Amino acid sequence: MPKATRRASLLVRLFAWTVVFAFATTYAYELWTHPSIVVAGNCFLVAIVRQRRSTKQHLTELARAHAGQSICGFSRSFDTRKTDTWVIRAVYERLQLQLRWIYPHFPVQADSSKICGWIQTTSISICWPM
Repeated sequence: MPKATRRASLLVRLFAWTVVFAFATTYAYELWTHPSIVVAGNCFLVAIVRQRRSTKQHLTELARAHAGQSICGFSRSFDTRKTDTWVIRAVYERLQLQLRWIYPHFPVQADSSKICGWIQTTSISICWPM
C-alpha cells in the first residue's frame, strides 16, 4: 500500500502561489522596461547551466573510469614522510564533500589533475602540488 502524501495547508499553498506570481510579474515588468539587461541575464544563466552540465558529465565519466578506488589508494600514492596523513585525509574528505553532487563516493587519485583544474576554477582551493 503506498504511503499517504501530506499536502501543504491552504495558507501555505496560497502564499507559494503569491510568491510565484510576484516573481513572474516582476520578471515581465523588467523585461518590458529593460529588455537588454534581462536578455543578457538570461544568456548568463544559460551559460552557467551549460557549464555545470558539461562539468558534471566530465567528472561523472572520470569517476566511472576510476570506479572502485577509496581513500586507501589515495593515501598510498603520497609519501607520508613528506605529507602529513591528517592532511591527506582532510583533502580526501573535502573532495568527497565537494564532489558528492556528481558521484556519491567520488574515486579520487593523487594525480587527478583534471579534478584539480576544475577545483581551482571553483571556490575550493585545496589542490596539492604534484
